[in-house]
Amino acid sequence: MNNKKNIEELESMIGKTFQYAGQIHFVKNVKMDEVNDKYTIITNLSSFDRKLESIKSFLEYWKPTSNISELVQETDKNQQLTVLMEQDNDLSKKLIDTLTDNIERVKENPDYIPQAQTINNSVNSIVGVTKMRLDLLKYLQSGAKR
Repeated sequence: MNNKKNIEELESMIGKTFQYAGQIHFVKNVKMDEVNDKYTIITNLSSFDRKLESIKSFLEYWKPTSNISELVQETDKNQQLTVLMEQDNDLSKKLIDTLTDNIERVKENPDYIPQAQTINNSVNSIVGVTKMRLDLLKYLQSGAKR
């Protein structure tokens, strides 16, 4: 991943206005913490801490607000969907990292298998809850079109 380009994109956001999570944010500052492999976007409303590896995917949810009237026309459901998708993408990455770590540990030490099975069961439960949330969103969206 080309972090330099993504970092430049983050820095170019300073002093500009964006829509994220159904709100209008004015980006005041961006802080890089390469020691802890993190960055922070500081806005007039909040600050957002993320891992450096997530810059590209996280920025996909930030929409420039060149025309405020266009933003007013967007529905709350689409904004909620954006937030949910970002949360689920972050969760998916964490789950994949956990499962990959478990595979490596089992390869190194077969005694780790019971703990890995417990973690796998927990991951499956999280996936089930996520599927349920997505089904609910599909249902709500289909009801909105009627």
